[in-house]
Amino acid sequence: MPRSPMKRVCPVLLAFLGMILLLPIRPVWAVTYAYIPGFDGVVRVNTNNPTDAVTFTFTDPACRPFGAAVAPDGSFVIVTCAGEGQNRIFFLDDSHFSAEPDAPTPVNVGVRPRGVAVAPGGDFAYVTNSGSDTVAGDESVSVINTATRAVTATIPIGDSSSGVFGDGPLGVAAVASGDQVKVYVANNLRRSVSVITDDGTPEVTIAGLAVGNEPIGVAATPDGRHVFVANNGSDSVSVIRTSTDEVVFTLINAGPGPWGVAVGSRGDFLFVTNSDDDISGRFNRVTVFPINNDAVVTFSSPRQVTVGTQPLGVAAPINGDFAYVINQGPEADPVSTISEIDITADPPVATTVDLGPAGIQAAFALGAFIGGAPPVAPSALSGTAGSFDRIDLTWTDNSDDELGFIIERRVQGSADFIQIVETPPNATSYTDVSVTSETTYEYRIRTLNETSFSAYATSSAVTTPEGEFHWCFIGTITAGVFGIR
Repeated sequence: MPRSPMKRVCPVLLAFLGMILLLPIRPVWAVTYAYIPGFDGVVRVNTNNPTDAVTFTFTDPACRPFGAAVAPDGSFVIVTCAGEGQNRIFFLDDSHFSAEPDAPTPVNVGVRPRGVAVAPGGDFAYVTNSGSDTVAGDESVSVINTATRAVTATIPIGDSSSGVFGDGPLGVAAVASGDQVKVYVANNLRRSVSVITDDGTPEVTIAGLAVGNEPIGVAATPDGRHVFVANNGSDSVSVIRTSTDEVVFTLINAGPGPWGVAVGSRGDFLFVTNSDDDISGRFNRVTVFPINNDAVVTFSSPRQVTVGTQPLGVAAPINGDFAYVINQGPEADPVSTISEIDITADPPVATTVDLGPAGIQAAFALGAFIGGAPPVAPSALSGTAGSFDRIDLTWTDNSDDELGFIIERRVQGSADFIQIVETPPNATSYTDVSVTSETTYEYRIRTLNETSFSAYATSSAVTTPEGEFHWCFIGTITAGVFGIR
């Protein structure tokens, strides 16, 4: 019988570790990992301590890892096997990057899976199956329950009458929409994006949107209001408003051959990898767009950042100030490299290091391959009305990896909380001086780190007292010329 895929875990070569030290180490305690799928395995790199790097290798060479997506809580990463005739994905976790790892169990999906996305709630994953090179219309999307790791639905995407063979759906992103999940799938050979509305029942709704030529990468803003699609054949990026499912803007200055897209820094930056050569014959650019993610999304002038050869996959933590770019390498010698783009610099700059000859080769890295555990939630949030125009808040800081605390407030009876401040890390108090007298307020607070947010801690209601009244006496004014005393 066929031998099940096994693995061996080994440290990345010392040469790789020595070179990866060149990457900047950020002063953050959170453990943020990049999972880089390559020709025959996955490298897990601790982005805050790049010497902490481990390679997971499949002994079955037919797998050909292609896409990766990390769970919202960082507890697992899903890796697709895109080799010819493959129909497997794997869930990997910490145990597979340890000294004595367990064997991963494959999950069978459709033909030649490429892209993968995990729903914001972490309970379902969506895998794009690009189909075979001999059967038209066998492209699909597999829906997977991440708790049971079982396929719950297979959604046909292909059309057997179209004559399109393979390489259909590629990139995919999932956003929350009320009680539903919307899934956006790039159909590479059909100039379209399929929109799947999944409400948890066996029935799903599928709609189509026209985009540019040969769409590949798909990414969403952290709030899920907009989705970006890299149109490889049109040198453009389509911007989709998820509330109406319409293309509201097309970025025509996205650089040559857009392949991967990622949104970082809390939705403030869009990263687009350029897989084709520019007018100077260079295959080493990433286009970075500053974003104003309001109701009408707008973009500032893009910046070109120099990275490694043939940049493809790109991912960024939602609250971080960097992005990881995976450079596949030259066609003659596809030894992949990592470029880390620092967006705190003006203009943004990248540091590129070689993964080493035995690290990862021919990496694509399609998907959101960066993630980590959320911070521990604060507790004991308490509020006291110091006066009619001041409320003093205190809480307990239970995390050691936070970037800060987000405090939200609402007037009692209102539906929505509104953010009023983000404090620095290690804060345990805040004074709210934007309140009014004789009003009852409710507060909640959560912690954020590079990759996620904690649960909320909620305070009891706090009522400000009646405002104080001060008499104002005006002295006698003498104006002798008018006889007024």
